Amino acid sequence: MYLRCYPYDSTRMECHRRALERLAHRHCLPEPAEYVDNGRRPVDGLPQLECLVRSIERDWITTLLIPGLFVFALDDGEARTAAARLRGLGCRLIELTRSGLLPAVGVPASRAFRTAQPRQPRQLVPQREAA
Repeated sequence: MYLRCYPYDSTRMECHRRALERLAHRHCLPEPAEYVDNGRRPVDGLPQLECLVRSIERDWITTLLIPGLFVFALDDGEARTAAARLRGLGCRLIELTRSGLLPAVGVPASRAFRTAQPRQPRQLVPQREAA
């Protein structure tokens, strides 16, 4: 998994990390190795991302879990370019934001992460025949 946050996140993106671990389990993947550039901007260099790229080039890593393309850059074009680079090396990217494990944009977190209550079965009501 690759995580990056700027500015520095004192929790080390724990919430994202746990979600990515669940995602790995959901895809029957082993526990993911962690590459973290916490508190770093792309212009300052991302040493863990470069280490990850070297591991992908050597075929040591073939699947990468990320919370979203934003970990590569906040600019959409730059983020897509970085993702294309990794895919071009043969790496499969699995994004948490596309997995259904995170709420859709605009859904209040208090509603999105509420434990789902089991639905009551609907009772079928016979319909009257039209006269």
